[in-house]
Amino acid sequence: MLRASIVYREGPLTVLAVETVESFSHRADGHWHAGGTVKPVAVVVYGSGEPFAVDTEGNVLDIDELRQDVADLDAQSPASA
Repeated sequence: MLRASIVYREGPLTVLAVETVESFSHRADGHWHAGGTVKPVAVVVYGSGEPFAVDTEGNVLDIDELRQDVADLDAQSPASA
């Protein structure tokens, strides 16, 4: 699962982190154990121009493709604030 969260917002500038979220659980010795991981995959920047996205290595990503994979991406945009 991918999620977006605001990491910085000031004036027209909004920076979002896009992260993978994975959870797991298992039972051992009669007890339930649960855990998870959150890993960064991209940064999306909304400013005075068109929004843009880069992966963790700085490669430009197609923002429209990212919107298809991250359900709450536009909900975190400045237009929704």
